[in-house]
Amino acid sequence: MTSDMVNDYGVDARRYSDSASSMDSSVSFPAPIQSLEKRAITDWIEMWDYVGGIRFRGFVADKEGEKAMLVFFDQSVIEGDLKAGLMALLELCEVDYFSCDRLVVCIDRHADQVAKDTLTKDLGWIGFSLTTLDEFSHGEELISDKWLFMEMET
Repeated sequence: MTSDMVNDYGVDARRYSDSASSMDSSVSFPAPIQSLEKRAITDWIEMWDYVGGIRFRGFVADKEGEKAMLVFFDQSVIEGDLKAGLMALLELCEVDYFSCDRLVVCIDRHADQVAKDTLTKDLGWIGFSLTTLDEFSHGEELISDKWLFMEMET
């Protein structure tokens, strides 16, 4: 079961009431980080950028009222034209429904090295910085062998 929301960019945001099983199985998501009180993941998102021809997938995580939108940049995203899609993601963070304090991009560490280096440099120029997911781990250090995390406050 899903509920739909469309913003000014024609971005389709869906709230999934079940697990990632309702999404295409070709992209594997990390296991949800859970606390004893409630789940940190509140929403799954999928956004199509028709300008750049890119599909963005991710989720919104909430810990003690601080929300972050995490979006996965795999090889197909890294190689695409990101400008319009990235701007739409930043706008989506500000939509009242999500109200995210920051956007975290999860860059595939196994993507083409030149494309990945260019992307991280470009993201750094517009205000993204390297980060970890320590604040969602109850004090444990979280570093991924699969993803490189960069964040920007929104």
